[in-house]
Amino acid sequence: MTQKDIDQINTLLSDPKCDTLKKVVRKLMGNEASPKDVTDKYRELYAKIKDSGYKSNPTTKLYELNRDTKKTNKENKKPKSEKQEVKVAKNEPVKEEKKKVETPKVATTKTETPSKKPRRTKKEIEEERTKAEFEENIKINPLRLISSTGNEITDKLFYSSKDKTTGTGVYLLPSVVKDFSLIEEAFNHVYNYKLIDAAIQLTCSYKSYIMESNVFMNFLNLINEDKSSLKKEEARRKKELAEYQQKLDNGEEVEKPKFPPLKKQLNLKLSQTASDNLDILCDNFSMFTKSEVINLCMFALSESAKTTFLKK
Repeated sequence: MTQKDIDQINTLLSDPKCDTLKKVVRKLMGNEASPKDVTDKYRELYAKIKDSGYKSNPTTKLYELNRDTKKTNKENKKPKSEKQEVKVAKNEPVKEEKKKVETPKVATTKTETPSKKPRRTKKEIEEERTKAEFEENIKINPLRLISSTGNEITDKLFYSSKDKTTGTGVYLLPSVVKDFSLIEEAFNHVYNYKLIDAAIQLTCSYKSYIMESNVFMNFLNLINEDKSSLKKEEARRKKELAEYQQKLDNGEEVEKPKFPPLKKQLNLKLSQTASDNLDILCDNFSMFTKSEVINLCMFALSESAKTTFLKK
């Protein structure tokens, strides 16, 4: 278990409705997992945490590095006793005599021995492999979706279902609207503003992974492309209106051109939880407007879902 793994578990344990390790396992495995599978996975995870030197803090219920383990490690690093030093000192003359009669071959062997790298244990290799897989998955799935049904979305909506709602307006980027439509199709029984609500909550829960992901860089490119397209469309419309005005000035009877809105505007009803999470995200991603942060949340959910329940 790495510190990042422990941090992820502690993040889930911070939720009052997910305050035990077994509840965390149930949430990660989804409702489709049987009680036996959950129990087996819980025992396996608990053993790994214990073997890694972590224990649950009785006050916060979060996992911390065991202080007794740290103390033992320090004691193991204590210098040799004076008696041992004396023993080495007595043996030194004998070693010197041996060195004088040793052949160059023996001396070469002694020089090469320290340069050999220690062999890694199976446990170390497995830990490195797991860490590499975790870091690779974060790049494409920063919201840590794992279920095949997308129940992480409905879980968020369930926990905030009794919240008061707050109204807010948002301009949606065309590319994000197209991408998010896949989520709306998968959850066609849920209002789209509620799906955006869940996207904001999930992004806030895993905001530390967003910056490390490919999703964030792809979103930056998406914003630049959409802004460029909007500028071109604005220029086209301006030119068309100028031509219309010119025809009017020449006495021609022409119909004024009509254009659809450049951006799709949507009035959202966000839960109080999502509204509070949005304020946190706007503070963390201060380079974006509030509308752009909401677009980022929608894009992060769409891209993460493509690696799990939207993969087929």
